Amino acid sequence: MQETQELFSVQPDFVLGEEDQTAALFDEQEPSKPKEKEADKPAELALKEAETEEPAGPTEAEKLEMLNIFDTLLFEGKYEERVQIGKKYHAVFQTRSAAEDLTISSRLDAMKFETLLAYQNQSSLLTLAYSLAEWNGEDYRELKVKDRYQVVSSLPSQTVVVLSDALGKFDAKVMAAVQYGQENF
Repeated sequence: MQETQELFSVQPDFVLGEEDQTAALFDEQEPSKPKEKEADKPAELALKEAETEEPAGPTEAEKLEMLNIFDTLLFEGKYEERVQIGKKYHAVFQTRSAAEDLTISSRLDAMKFETLLAYQNQSSLLTLAYSLAEWNGEDYRELKVKDRYQVVSSLPSQTVVVLSDALGKFDAKVMAAVQYGQENF
């Protein structure tokens, strides 16, 4: 813990008195605010009104899709979905079992990370290894997780980031479907 604190502590080349530090951090003079234009007021009001409006609920098609996802999870034990990434790429993601999520967490807990970035990268790779069923027509369903991990970790970092982002949206969609299904099934 002390090492982490040392990594993030800032040691200035010189030491200022307390008053000098405050003056150096904050300009004590208030910046002059530009005068508000009359034309900007309606736009600001419209923005505030849009922020306070409640979002519309799901459409009938979205409700049906959420109930289908919920039904598939309950009766088939997993859910898969093809996700378009860009104009010509796609991935198929599958839900993870509770045991798989526990394995991911246990593996991460057993590792010693020096930075948060290293932890996040490893978490993304492990989660993708368990969730990525297909990437651009290449089927990984029959591969062992160890082999899927090798495939995922050999992808360019930027591709892993894009896949992780898409997987996060997939997981959020499935979770929303479960919540909706519990209330409406």
